[in-house]
Amino acid sequence: MSKVKRIVHTDNLLDKALSCLGWTVFDAAIPAGLPEHIHEDDYEICYVVQGELHWWVNDKTYIVKRGDYFVTKPSEPHGGVNGVMQRCEIYWIQFNGRHIQQALLDGFSSINHRAFPASQSMSSVFYRLMDEQQNTKPYAALLSHVTVHEILIDLVRSYQAFIDELNRRSVGYTPEIANSLQWIEEHLAEKLTVSLIAATVGMSASYFQKRFLTEVGMPPAEYWTQQRIKHAKQLLEQNDQSISDIAFLLGFASSQYFSTVFKKYTGLTPSQYQHNF
Repeated sequence: MSKVKRIVHTDNLLDKALSCLGWTVFDAAIPAGLPEHIHEDDYEICYVVQGELHWWVNDKTYIVKRGDYFVTKPSEPHGGVNGVMQRCEIYWIQFNGRHIQQALLDGFSSINHRAFPASQSMSSVFYRLMDEQQNTKPYAALLSHVTVHEILIDLVRSYQAFIDELNRRSVGYTPEIANSLQWIEEHLAEKLTVSLIAATVGMSASYFQKRFLTEVGMPPAEYWTQQRIKHAKQLLEQNDQSISDIAFLLGFASSQYFSTVFKKYTGLTPSQYQHNF
């Protein structure tokens, strides 16, 4: 039977910007652990201490890894893929923008990709915030206020570093092809066609296919498959999900087809690859 450890504070929070502060450990995946929901007036920041999660916001699905932030904005539908909460340890805060400096809110408004790496040691920063709330000491409210803003500043800076890294990786690609690569990354589990990808960057399918092949060195479908196999390896290395679940999460029609494609690209079946970790 799965166990959940949870500490959640919603009342008497030390910083008036916060409406919720929480920490949770799930020692096993919970099928209905994170259904679709919204926070009408609040932004939410989750920080993953351990585990790898498959969450969605609006119409996009994200793989949220250890050390990542996951961000949602007010009134945005979000939840776990198929409502599942994977095995993990997370911190989260919810806050209302009325008590946050406008410069930080402007930084939040620029965030589009909702899962990206945080700075190192942010786990200790969230722990500090939780500790001050639970064990009130002199100047606890002031330190909590500073810590909340430390988290928000780190998040905005981390997002910019994430975008800069994406741009660095895209050096040599035209903006349209760079955008298509990011779009594919964000829709790995969906059934993609050249026409669909081309439409997202405003090109005809035939012209896009030629440009993609010239700049990337392979057809879009081949690149999409290779990226799915790359993410499959990462999930298999976590060793806490079944092969069928991984096949489903990455949009393969069946676990048998997933195994066939995986072996084609790696020389190993998913079971053999997972056994090595």
